[in-house]
Amino acid sequence: MPPPSKQQPPAALGFKPIATTNPHHHSDDHDDADSDDQNHILPPHSPSSISTSHSPRLSAVAADPPTLNAAGTSSGARARSPPRRRSSSSSGSSFDLFSHSAAIQLRPTGDQLELDQEQGNGLGLWESISVIVGTMIGSGIFVSPGPIYSYTESASASTWIWVVAGLLSMSGALCYAELGTMITGNGGEYAYLLEAYGRLPALAFIWTSVTLLKSGTAAILAATAAQYTCRIVFVDGQAGDSEVVVERIIALVCLALGSALNAVSPRLANRAQTSFFAAKVAALALICGAGMWVLVKGTGLGPLVVGASAGGSSAQPIQTAAAAAASTGDGGAAKTPTTGIQDAKAQHSILLALQAALWGFDGWNNLNYVTEKVMQPSRTLPLAILTSVTLVTLCYLLTNVAYLIVIPSTTLLSTSNHGMVAEFGRLTSLGTILLPLCIVTSAFGALASSLYTGSHLITAAASQSHLPGLFAHVHPTRHTPTRALALQFLLAVPLVLSTHLVTLIHWYAFASYLFYGLAALAVIVLRYASPTWRYAERPFKVNLAAPVVFVAVCVWMVSVAVINEPMRVGVLVVWMSFGFLVWAVAQGVRRWRVTREGVGEAGFVRVGGGRAGAAEEVELLE
Repeated sequence: MPPPSKQQPPAALGFKPIATTNPHHHSDDHDDADSDDQNHILPPHSPSSISTSHSPRLSAVAADPPTLNAAGTSSGARARSPPRRRSSSSSGSSFDLFSHSAAIQLRPTGDQLELDQEQGNGLGLWESISVIVGTMIGSGIFVSPGPIYSYTESASASTWIWVVAGLLSMSGALCYAELGTMITGNGGEYAYLLEAYGRLPALAFIWTSVTLLKSGTAAILAATAAQYTCRIVFVDGQAGDSEVVVERIIALVCLALGSALNAVSPRLANRAQTSFFAAKVAALALICGAGMWVLVKGTGLGPLVVGASAGGSSAQPIQTAAAAAASTGDGGAAKTPTTGIQDAKAQHSILLALQAALWGFDGWNNLNYVTEKVMQPSRTLPLAILTSVTLVTLCYLLTNVAYLIVIPSTTLLSTSNHGMVAEFGRLTSLGTILLPLCIVTSAFGALASSLYTGSHLITAAASQSHLPGLFAHVHPTRHTPTRALALQFLLAVPLVLSTHLVTLIHWYAFASYLFYGLAALAVIVLRYASPTWRYAERPFKVNLAAPVVFVAVCVWMVSVAVINEPMRVGVLVVWMSFGFLVWAVAQGVRRWRVTREGVGEAGFVRVGGGRAGAAEEVELLE
């Protein structure tokens, strides 16, 4: 397939341009015929596209759409057609943030799916599971049991935190399964927010995701892989300042290797995903087996075996203010403001514990970023999501139990993540090399998966002009988004070199679940409040309880974060808003170039001169 021309969005991204006409302009008979062709492309009862006057409208069809042939024309329309003219109205400002620039097509083009299958680039069920599990199992499960136990101060409460995190992840993933089987274009939350709410939330997400969420995830995973690589090299931990320099260098090397792995070929990336998936599951099975062996031998020192830690505090779960008042015989009456303060602190502790667990589960949404590559998405996507989240939840619960069997409470409460891993290796005879090696492999695999899905998110947004168009480029022979991968690498480098990765994790938790909640709410919005999507085909339909519960928990998490960390949240909101300014400036420059050079928007060539409000544009159908 030849590379897409500049006159239309790339067919590889699953988009098909359709002419936008002025509803107030009465055209001639030829235009009426063209309108009939357009109505043929958009069948009845399908969600209609919403467009602005400054960009080509993209189809959203509920049935199999016409495919594009090598010439770029539709197989269901005429081979050639005279140019269609449209009037450019000054009312169609490119600064209208609240309207769609284009709608997302429900299904990618058949040619692209066939090409992916022929070249081995498509994702079957096994490859789809590898993408989800490979992104979910990173470093969180290896280092989070200790912090979660310190927040809850109870083995049973910390275990329930993992259960709740797994159920929340499953409910969110089921919402994404419905959205992904309806809107099968790439982009994940970006596509869903654009369809449900319009351009403004989609812009906020893509800016935050590219500059913070995806780049921050890559930086954290690369830094984690580097830290535990140094634990293997510098076993005694006495390397001093040189170890910090070595960690930074190794992290940059991991970033470069992960980007190169995804840039070489999609087939190599898919095979790497499968290999890392198998290695991660084997590593967790090794940890669980070691914990069970310690339990059988009766040498466990953890709170699940011994009970209370020194001082007896670990046997008690977090108490709310009401429970504390009831235990003292006060009947729960609030006599002083201290009650509210204690309750707020308890909620904050639970939130921190839940954030740590959800960080380990994060990644369940990553297959939705590459939905166009999934073969038979109406079947594969829900099945892959259900299988992956269930498998990861079981692995995490067993791993957490293994930690609570082996590691003493005092170590869980007072030791760093590195010390906790070293203690587990010492007490289970896994040594100081094998377990860190498992963490390095897991973190690097998650890094490669995150870069893979993030690059396709960037190309999807660039094809909609919400990012610079150059990032929509796909390599003509390798069929990989090399420019998007390069952008992710460049944005992650300064984060790797910084010393504020812990702050980055807190920002990540707030921003990610803000957008996760909005995306889950889109299930309800598109099902009941959207006239264009109410009657759309839904190959998978989630029970309404899932989005309701998930959105409610997201609202609670965001609210508690705002109450307890208003300054940090304020900085993040300012940063998210800064993205609108950057986009508006970019659109202003683009409009200036259009007026100066006489070149219209994507899919159109300006044939009239002068002002944008008086010019006419000719759509290129070829």
